[in-house]
Amino acid sequence: MKLYMDVELRFGGRCGVEARSPDLRLTSHGLDESEALQSLRRGVVAWCEGLRLIGKLEKVLREKGLNWEGDGKSVLVELHPVNSRVNS
Repeated sequence: MKLYMDVELRFGGRCGVEARSPDLRLTSHGLDESEALQSLRRGVVAWCEGLRLIGKLEKVLREKGLNWEGDGKSVLVELHPVNSRVNS
């Protein structure tokens, strides 16, 4: 399964870079953009795997209005930054 998600990025502050999925309400942090996105990707895959194990993955994705293609046997997450903001 390939899951497509929008991501909000925030730069600066004490946490470095924050990557946030507004659809899933998950947030991750990293020293740079790449690290923050990788951390968020791992969190989304874990979330998907949990839902897949209880047989509710596609139902929940549909309810959240997320786009995907393929079956749910394995999950590949494609993240799309939709904005970037500098924290003050």
